[in-house]
Amino acid sequence: GEAEMNNSGEAEDRKKLLDTIRGFRGRSLSVLNYILESQKGDPVASSKIQEGLGLTPSNLSHAGRILEETGLIVREREGYTPNLGFLLAAILEIVLDIDRRIKSIEEELRKK
Repeated sequence: GEAEMNNSGEAEDRKKLLDTIRGFRGRSLSVLNYILESQKGDPVASSKIQEGLGLTPSNLSHAGRILEETGLIVREREGYTPNLGFLLAAILEIVLDIDRRIKSIEEELRKK
């Protein structure tokens, strides 16, 4: 039904997210990590991220846009907030995918 369709759309988004994360360069990942570690339920100010990571405003803006388009963070006037629900769902998807792959490899090995 409709819930399944929505779920498959979300699964598709998470699959795209996984591909995006795999393609991350160091900067986007370091910005995401910094935001995750710095937030205490409040947005993390751009100036704090720039200072903490030694980034120029344009470097941060570029990395921030990538993370925002991926759905990993939300940009607000006060700063950046991690989209924790989306991130946790993506991590769960990744863990389950790894688990399926390992089981498949184990079965292949058992056959030999």
